[in-house]
Amino acid sequence: MSGSRAALVDGAPVDHVSAWELGLLLGHGAFETMRSAGEGVRALALHVERLRASLARVGLSGLDAPLLAREISRARAEIAGDALLRAIVAARAGGGLLRVVLAEPHVFAPCPPVVAVTVQGTRALADAKLTSYGESWAALAEARARGATEALLVRDGLVGEGATSNVFLADGERLITAPDDGTILAGITRRLVLDAAARLGVDVEFARPSVARLVARGGFVTSTRRGLAALAALDGAPLPPPPLLGRLLAAYDPVSRAPGPGDDAHDPEGRDPPATP
Repeated sequence: MSGSRAALVDGAPVDHVSAWELGLLLGHGAFETMRSAGEGVRALALHVERLRASLARVGLSGLDAPLLAREISRARAEIAGDALLRAIVAARAGGGLLRVVLAEPHVFAPCPPVVAVTVQGTRALADAKLTSYGESWAALAEARARGATEALLVRDGLVGEGATSNVFLADGERLITAPDDGTILAGITRRLVLDAAARLGVDVEFARPSVARLVARGGFVTSTRRGLAALAALDGAPLPPPPLLGRLLAAYDPVSRAPGPGDDAHDPEGRDPPATP
């Protein structure tokens, strides 16, 4: 393994896979992106369980969850300081499951406000985090062509989720976010933010906010890489700062810090795959 990055393929310290592993190449699999600020991997059990559930949605079973968790921890141990991790599991040529775990250094600094646009539609199999990520890539391509970095998926004027995030409207001292009803990917960061809101005594309404209400009241998006990030603008309209964001961020991630001298610049939009929930 490299001192700056680490890769495991089926538990072995290599950084390549066979071109014949078509399950990986054709998107017959699922993945998770995880953060580690400190020694442990945050919400590791939740990530592994969601990965297992995502695999089941595309007919893949037999994941050895304890083994995968150990491999994630092994890869994380190779990185000095904070780390971003990915676990990808796909159908293996000849049967079984291919496991790939990646780890790299990452600075978890507060994410700058996000400029977003609305894109009409929803994702098929939205409740599974699959490696067949084409719908999100298409929405992001439209967003970037329109000068934004995130796309909010809208149906009948109501916001479900982002292409790579979950969406919260901040209505004074109350949060509004789409329900976990199988039509969104309920992110792990979303769940941790809901836990933080409960600790703070913040009311949460599970409903899809309208685009007009989101523009009028303000809101934020959540994902593993971003953490919590305010929405700065939507379809060119500036949004007011969400009043709850500072309190929620402190409750969700008290160890998040600003970059120090010599740190890499924070890159919330990321490389492949994009900044997913």
